[in-house]
Amino acid sequence: MAEAAHDKLSTLLDELRNHMEMAKYQKLVSIQSEWEKLVEEHCQWEAAFFAGGSSQPMWSAGCLEQQYHQRIDALRFNLCEGNGATGECEAALKYK
Repeated sequence: MAEAAHDKLSTLLDELRNHMEMAKYQKLVSIQSEWEKLVEEHCQWEAAFFAGGSSQPMWSAGCLEQQYHQRIDALRFNLCEGNGATGECEAALKYK
């Protein structure tokens, strides 16, 4: 499930390329790279509490999936007019 959520986030990021000025999109890509590193480290840290146990991989994957979904929810409104200032749009709904 974490992989599917990551793929959905990647699709959203690709779609955002067409909705932003290039400079803003490039900044987002840079921020996204740092965000992904932080999330990986955070989820590894959380999963470390279950080191050696059978639930460790499941805990790590669940953490990643949750973080990806939160990121999708934070970014999806940028597909809308005014980056969501006018409310939710059809393009953003498909990432809900």
